[in-house]
Amino acid sequence: MESFLEANYSNPELRFEDVIRHFRFSESYGYKLFRKHLGMSFRMCLRNVRLAKAKEALKDTSHTLSEIAYLCGFTSLSTFSKVFKEKYGVSPTTYRKK
Repeated sequence: MESFLEANYSNPELRFEDVIRHFRFSESYGYKLFRKHLGMSFRMCLRNVRLAKAKEALKDTSHTLSEIAYLCGFTSLSTFSKVFKEKYGVSPTTYRKK
C-alpha cells in the first residue's frame, strides 16, 4: 500500500476507494490494514507522504510554493501551508530559508 501511495500521491483526486479497488480489498479490510501495518488512517498516511515529498522539494528545487503544493497533490496553497506548519512547526517559506 505504501508503494501505491508513493506512486500516486501527486493525484489530488486520490481516495481510499482507489486504493482498495486497486488491491481488491473490502473497505473494512483496507481500514484494518492501514491501521495495523502503518499505524494510521489512509488520510494521515497520504498526508504524510505528500508532506515528506513537499519537504524534499522545498530543499531540492526552485519551484514556487504553489507549484510544490500542486505537484504534491494539494488542491490549494493555503491548505498545503496550513498542514505543513501543523506537521513541522514552521511555514514552508521559513523551512525553505533554513
